[in-house]
This record gives sequence, C-alpha cells and structure tokens, in this order.
Amino acid sequence: MLIDLHEVAGAIAPPRSSPGLSHFAPLVPTRADVARFTQRHLDAGLDVDPRDHVVSRSCYVTDPDGHTVEVTWACPQEQWQWADEGLPVVVSTPIAVQDLLDEPGASTPAPLPAETQMGHVQLKATDAALTRSPPFYRDLLGLEIYARLGDGFIGVGVSDYRSLLVRTNRFSPHEARPQDPTPPGSPASTCG
Repeated sequence: MLIDLHEVAGAIAPPRSSPGLSHFAPLVPTRADVARFTQRHLDAGLDVDPRDHVVSRSCYVTDPDGHTVEVTWACPQEQWQWADEGLPVVVSTPIAVQDLLDEPGASTPAPLPAETQMGHVQLKATDAALTRSPPFYRDLLGLEIYARLGDGFIGVGVSDYRSLLVRTNRFSPHEARPQDPTPPGSPASTCG
C-alpha cells in the first residue's frame, strides 16, 4: 500500500495556502509508466501537468478531493546536472504532453505497475525561508539534504539522491499558521 486516506466526518478542507500535504509522489520504474499514467488521465478527460525536474520526469494530477498526485520516474544519475554545492539541479519545466506520449509503450493501457514505490511526500511549510526545516530534518531526524531550490524547497532523504523521503517547500505564505486540529478546521482527509 502506498498511502491510505481516511475521511474525517464534517471536516472542511483547509485553504490551499495552509501548511500540510502538498502532494505525494508514487515512483514508477520507467518513463513509459509516467506516459501511460498521463494517457489514462487524458482519456478520462482530466487535466494533467507533465514536468521535467532534471532528476525526474513527472506528471501531476488532482484527485476528486483536491489532493495532488505526482507520478514520477527517476532519471539515471548520469543524466543529472550538478550545482556548485554538490547537490543535483532541480527545476520544474513543463513537458509538452505529446513529447511524453510519444514515449514507446505510452499508448498501452495499464495501471501503475506492481513495482511502484512511494517516491516522496512533499509538505508545505510555515517556515517561509526554510531556515528551521533543515536543522529539524538533518540534525534531529538524521536525514541528509539532497536537493535545494533557492530558499523555497529542500529535499531530504536517508541514503541516496533518489530516495528522497520528505520534501519541504514554501508554497504557503510567510507566517502561515497550521490549521486547528479539530473539525471543522481539520484536514478533509488524514493519512493512516
């Protein structure tokens, strides 16, 4: 099981700018798996947002409850670019949908493969400049910082650049506050 969402009766979804889950990202074995995922969602008449992150190729979709899902494939490390501080370059550049769908095997209908793993979970932080997040994840949890995008995004993980367990970012406004943990301010879903 990748993730199990549970409904909280009477809950009201928090504003998109509040801290909490940004998205979760199942990691698939091949780029063709991302292409098939994209094609399935297009066939269902849903919006897709394919992205090139240099370290990965991804497609973002939104589920009926407004949760963002990023299906991602990790590019081979020999294709990565490296920043001066020794971290991989991470960007978010749109991929033309047709370029992704031209991938061999993209038109073969198939669900996510059995080899799919949890790639990462991305959290929105109240720490606008991400000054408190690195010490927490690095010093208290013992994780390594494996990616950085300005002062708005860090990727942390356990053992290598591809195993990012948690990513934090600052897509919430400066001085954003967590929601009250009880309904009606609690999240519309909980992860369990």
